[in-house]
Amino acid sequence: MNRSLLLSTIFFIFYCSCSRLPAIEQDLKESLNKPLHLSVSDIIHKGGDILSYNDLRQKHEYLSVVYLEDGCQPCIPKFIEWQHKMDSIGRPENYSILFVLQSDSYETFMINVLNTNHIIDKYYTIIDSKYDFLTKNSSIPRWIIDALVLIDAENKI
Repeated sequence: MNRSLLLSTIFFIFYCSCSRLPAIEQDLKESLNKPLHLSVSDIIHKGGDILSYNDLRQKHEYLSVVYLEDGCQPCIPKFIEWQHKMDSIGRPENYSILFVLQSDSYETFMINVLNTNHIIDKYYTIIDSKYDFLTKNSSIPRWIIDALVLIDAENKI
């Protein structure tokens, strides 16, 4: 009796674990085709240039959105790594990177970056000084936002 109960329990646990998607896969499936809200600012920085979000979208159909918080330990090295390594990856003309930077100012963040390593800022940055990006995208798990999000022309993941 105890043996059959043990086997039944093991079978049930095995069945349940195999029939349910892991939490990571479930989060990804639920987030696909959700819109990513980027209306935190219409001012976008690229090096010394400033442009509008509409100008950016006319140039690029696909964007990798990278969320960074000014002052977090790995954020400046992550920003520098993106700047240095993206040229080594073959990518289509209609693709670029958009950094959503939680900071008070682009200039302050770039001073901190340049004090760490010299770069040429080749990609786009939006400043989110009020955490609007996280608030407006609260239905998307934070681990996905922290990792990287690829969006299409309609801002869908």
